[in-house]
Amino acid sequence: MKTSHFSTRNRCAVVSLVVLFGGLAATPSWATEPAQTLSLQPLPFTGGGFALVADDVDQDGRIDLVVTNRSAATVQVLYQKTPRQFEAGPASKVLGFHANELTRLPGDAPRYVLSAEGQHTLKVLEPDGEGGMREAAQRRQGAPFTSTVFSWPGWGEISLAVAPYMTEALTLLRDFQPETAQAEAEFFLGVPGHSVPGQVTAVDLNGDGIVELLYTTRRSGTVWRIDHPKDDVDPEPVELWKAPVGAPRHLVVADLNDNGAPDILLPLESERRIATLLNDGQGNFTPGPELPVPSTSWGPARLAIAEDRDGSWLLVADTEQSLMFYRIEKGHPERYQTIEWPMPASLNQLRLLDVDGDGELDVVVVMSRVKDSVGIVYGPLWKTLARERDVAESALAAAAARGEIKIFDDPERVLAQVGEHPITVADVRQFVMESGMGQDLQSPAGRSKILRMMIEELLLKQAVARDLGLSELPSFEEYSAGLKRLQEQHFPMPPPPDEDVVRDYYEANQETYGIPEMVRLVQIQFRFDRDQAGRPTARQRAEQALQRLEAGEDFAMIAAALTENPRAATMGPDRGFVARNVESWLRDALRDLSPGQRTGIVESPVGYEILLITDWRAPIIAEFDAVSAKVAGQWRVEQQQQARDRYLKKLAGQFGVTVQEKELESANPAID
Repeated sequence: MKTSHFSTRNRCAVVSLVVLFGGLAATPSWATEPAQTLSLQPLPFTGGGFALVADDVDQDGRIDLVVTNRSAATVQVLYQKTPRQFEAGPASKVLGFHANELTRLPGDAPRYVLSAEGQHTLKVLEPDGEGGMREAAQRRQGAPFTSTVFSWPGWGEISLAVAPYMTEALTLLRDFQPETAQAEAEFFLGVPGHSVPGQVTAVDLNGDGIVELLYTTRRSGTVWRIDHPKDDVDPEPVELWKAPVGAPRHLVVADLNDNGAPDILLPLESERRIATLLNDGQGNFTPGPELPVPSTSWGPARLAIAEDRDGSWLLVADTEQSLMFYRIEKGHPERYQTIEWPMPASLNQLRLLDVDGDGELDVVVVMSRVKDSVGIVYGPLWKTLARERDVAESALAAAAARGEIKIFDDPERVLAQVGEHPITVADVRQFVMESGMGQDLQSPAGRSKILRMMIEELLLKQAVARDLGLSELPSFEEYSAGLKRLQEQHFPMPPPPDEDVVRDYYEANQETYGIPEMVRLVQIQFRFDRDQAGRPTARQRAEQALQRLEAGEDFAMIAAALTENPRAATMGPDRGFVARNVESWLRDALRDLSPGQRTGIVESPVGYEILLITDWRAPIIAEFDAVSAKVAGQWRVEQQQQARDRYLKKLAGQFGVTVQEKELESANPAID
């Protein structure tokens, strides 16, 4: 039996590289919906949420949520009276101006430390006996952003690590007393040139029973470690690792390689990937496999990880428009699957825990919006999301029924030849099932995208093999190291551009920086995966609907009756406001249309659409100075992507690439 070139172990590193350079990865479409059984449930929180703590506030055995509203300077408890049923307590105005994160203090009594940046204080909050919160104590603290509880021998029961909103110095408060908010001693830890330390994580790295403190400095992309000081010396940060690219805000820990010691995961926000550092059990770290974030949206900024019911690790990362779910096999961090799930807004907070007590992990989010800002996605999460694989199978079947790809009659049929290595139908099926890209099989453009990714992977593998003098494709370890060498030699990250270059790029891409032009849409969708043999195809069903519209029937009524979008079953066909130019097919479909006007039949990634514009909002663009760093980062990524594309085109000419299917010819890098 032939061994595929696209096994998970051999594929993960190249997928990381593809995503790093903005390559052809699974992209979220606003037209692509999650399964009906997985939905974002809004909670009864007043206004826009910011910080969140999950805790049993009323001590009735159920998880409640403590949420702050920064703009209103209030904190509110959402009490879980019965599983999944929340009641809002009163909004207590105790935060002060521009408050930041909230941290639960140890002990039976529910008490919380608030980083009140605007008032330069730490506040201890506690229940007021009437469902709300009150301030119990405070201490002066320069512009705090977040605090982490830890305990060291000789430092009392509770100590705090306080990260600032800006500046270089991290503060350690030794023997913190919740009753008075005072501490026995205060230590300021800063490293020149490494400003903006992020949230601290307290974890025992070497199994000696004493926690170490880990944190990142965003400006320098460095991970720092603080050990328990001995012999009355002051604690000092020691550099643990420096990210070659990206800007990690924080880190999370989990025993990925199953050796009994915590490993580290860091979100490399500007690079659309997640770095891993593997612990040898003694607190020494080496870089592990990177996890790609196959999205065109900015991210990830936040991570949450927990052990799922089946013993695997469930990792959740955020982008500006979605959540990325990863199922990671315990003991094998290179073996993972990923599925993207769209979100209506970017996040302020992300938590992963069993909220309702059913034994399944749930996701709690606080979104950057005023209405319905706090919500929960109830589990089972991965089990439900894995139905994406069923979508892939049905998409393959539908494509086969239409004669576009003869998937099931000959799995060994060659779709493309890359040098001496073929890509077969069976390879495509395996790649799709592992990558969660089933939705992309539903359109010719999506199928070309998948094949393009596979061709590029084989080209890069052959380039590594050539450099190493190998007679066969490289092993995972050889390939991972070889990819980094290829990047350094042929498509390195360019240096930061001059301000004039950044400004020109900003002017050409203004809608990317701020709130883009928005339109409110009513949608009639006909999905490829609903096609059945002997029944009208998605295109034919769309044509029948268009005939009724042209005959004068009401758009909203037809949409409610006919749309095949799974979300419409519970939320109706009104899709709300979406970015007009979020995707090329949508941008082209809506060109020159105004409120009250509709499209004809438009092909989307999942089928065919007829869209009606009902409202419009003008764009609100961020000022250049506020986003110049982000603009510069995106320019660098784009330049690197272009260099990578040129290199792949060169490799395609050297090794030879042939695509057998005419509709998939655009997958060949040689014809760009």
